[in-house]
Amino acid sequence: MNATAVLDATHGGTNMYDSNDVFVIANNNMDIANHRFFDGMLDEIRLTRSIRSVAWIETEFNNQIDPSSFVSVGTERTLQSSWTDTESTTVRFSTTSNTPVDIFPIVTMDIIGGGQTLDE
Repeated sequence: MNATAVLDATHGGTNMYDSNDVFVIANNNMDIANHRFFDGMLDEIRLTRSIRSVAWIETEFNNQIDPSSFVSVGTERTLQSSWTDTESTTVRFSTTSNTPVDIFPIVTMDIIGGGQTLDE
């Protein structure tokens, strides 16, 4: 509850379909005399095929309970309708080699946004 384990149990079978146990949510005991049904509301129940670590569950809980303490978003940047740049950049390479050195710089350019290409 609230990212803290309340019950940890191992059941027979490799999955819920071949197990001899009954799959129950919101009841603590299958003994007829000791049924303890949950008296309240369940906000969220998740069933996954993956095993989640305690750290994953705590992080997910903290993210949902107080998103502003988990991540912050800055203001949105506005884009200009067009952009040009006539400035140049100088890249200097230094070496202590007495023989010629081949240098193959790699330039990466990201274009972000919809509908933009290098041809525009």
